[in-house]
Amino acid sequence: MVATQPNSRGIDVLSKIIDPHVHLFNLEQGDYHWLDSTKPPYWPDKQRICHNYSDTDLKLPNGVQLGAIVHIEAGFDNSRPEREIAWLEQSVQTPLKTIAFADITAFDFGQRLHRLTQYQSVVGIRHILDHQASSILALAQTQQNLRILAEHALLFECQADLTEPTTLDHLLTILADNPALFVVINHCGFAGLPLSQPLHRHLCRLAHTGQVAIKCSGWEMTDRHWCETEMADMVTALLGIFTEQQLMMASNFPLSLLSVDYQTLWQRYLQLPVNSTTLQKICHDNSKRIYGL
Repeated sequence: MVATQPNSRGIDVLSKIIDPHVHLFNLEQGDYHWLDSTKPPYWPDKQRICHNYSDTDLKLPNGVQLGAIVHIEAGFDNSRPEREIAWLEQSVQTPLKTIAFADITAFDFGQRLHRLTQYQSVVGIRHILDHQASSILALAQTQQNLRILAEHALLFECQADLTEPTTLDHLLTILADNPALFVVINHCGFAGLPLSQPLHRHLCRLAHTGQVAIKCSGWEMTDRHWCETEMADMVTALLGIFTEQQLMMASNFPLSLLSVDYQTLWQRYLQLPVNSTTLQKICHDNSKRIYGL
């Protein structure tokens, strides 16, 4: 049990958290094509995060420690994603697990996965689906590759707009065909605040599979000036869908800096209107269990 202490609202908060969605940058060694202002995404404020970032930049509120991080691939080198993992394992001092990039449409996916699993920190892969989610998930090669992923007991990080019915149908079919596959939804399914009725229905269907967890993060991706109250309402709604065993609070650092600093973000999370047991699960225990920390 992680120790707790009262916050300004009189609610017990954790003394240690795990952040399961962090990106660190090494601009000298990595490619990071997506950070180029001439390439998508075309955010007018993208240059604000075009800097090197290490785990020493993750500053939490006073009295709260960073127990571990899960690094999510950040486009370091998509042709040789193992280079990013090697750099992370050599440089990060915080307890670490990693999600590597892997092209789930590749015919040599098994070989690529073999290279990645030579690294101790790797627990899964991510291929950003976004608006191509439906067409990518419909491919026979994708479905075969996700079976290979499940056979290796590795996670699939799903970054897609889950309001799309065809995306949901393909994902549900893949899960039904692969009962050993475990999927982690990134950024609440990219619907923005507040939770829409279509996404609520879709997430309920996914939650009922027992093969899906969800990360609450990425608020800045849809609204740089997101509302703390709406975020808390979203978390409450998602707890009703996924239960406190399947939900994780996460930062999406450094993209989160486009809205608030890291310390403020976690202060808001630690003041969510939930009891201390639930807070411990969604800010620490679930990430520890799901990512094998």
